[in-house]
Amino acid sequence: DWQSYADGLSIGKAHSAPLMIVLHQTYCGACKGLARTFDGSTKIAEAAKHFVMVNAKNDEQPNGDSAFQGDGAYTPKIIFFDPVSEQVIRGIIGPNPYYKDFYQKEQDVLAAMAKAQELFVASKPPEHGQGGFTPLSARPDGLAADKEEEPYVDDDEPPSFSDHEEL
Repeated sequence: DWQSYADGLSIGKAHSAPLMIVLHQTYCGACKGLARTFDGSTKIAEAAKHFVMVNAKNDEQPNGDSAFQGDGAYTPKIIFFDPVSEQVIRGIIGPNPYYKDFYQKEQDVLAAMAKAQELFVASKPPEHGQGGFTPLSARPDGLAADKEEEPYVDDDEPPSFSDHEEL
């Protein structure tokens, strides 16, 4: 389920769950490409169960906070956020060194999700607990970040947006 930033922050704090914030614009072609990646991936849907998923589009983006600017004000951008400390989870770099929060391919999104979960869990003191989450890299269901994946090839017709709420 996609949440607004305000709702996602409240839910994340209540459940000690990391936020995965997708910053995008409805008119942006690359953003629509990322939406198709999400729509067509059962693996991303499964991995999303370990996050509070935040849909921050257009004027809903927390752009006033410089922490979300990172390496620039581009979209789409995926930011991982610790709602307890209210800090961006650092140490996750996407496939493009110039646009570190830009993702398009399923395997890159999954690797970033696994790394974010690992860093989030590692940042919690033992008495705080781990929010009931198992790091994705420790899961036996094929979501490990270090799993060898087939090269990305987009031969199929992209999924339809007709039944999909915007990313």
